[in-house]
Amino acid sequence: MTVTAAPSDGFQVDSWYLDGSPIAVQSGGTSYTLSFVTANHTVQVTFKPQTFTVTPSAGANGGISPATVQTVSYNGSITFIANPNSGSKVDSWYVDGLATPMNVGGTSFTFTSITANHTVNVTFKLLQMLHKRIAH
Repeated sequence: MTVTAAPSDGFQVDSWYLDGSPIAVQSGGTSYTLSFVTANHTVQVTFKPQTFTVTPSAGANGGISPATVQTVSYNGSITFIANPNSGSKVDSWYVDGLATPMNVGGTSFTFTSITANHTVNVTFKLLQMLHKRIAH
């Protein structure tokens, strides 16, 4: 006999229980099979929210905050702040290697509706200094 669990959006199977005790050989998964059933049993499944990771990175001439891998709940959001070094400014933001044109040059990026693992990268460019000669 196979029992199938159907988690709602944003959830995943956490644990399976047979007659109130955890099933040691079953961790996660959406189905559990009982073999050689000769008595009544109770099968229970618990769910937990899905989580995803967002891995930030920054190019040369600046940094990003937070700078470590972030765990975000299903459909959640996170904001990253770019910190350009002196003499630099934000050039572009990238998600999974693709440019995000709406954030070109912005010092912050809010990633919303997260439903998978992603990477976020910010690049910087050097400011161009204008030098003007003054004749004496």
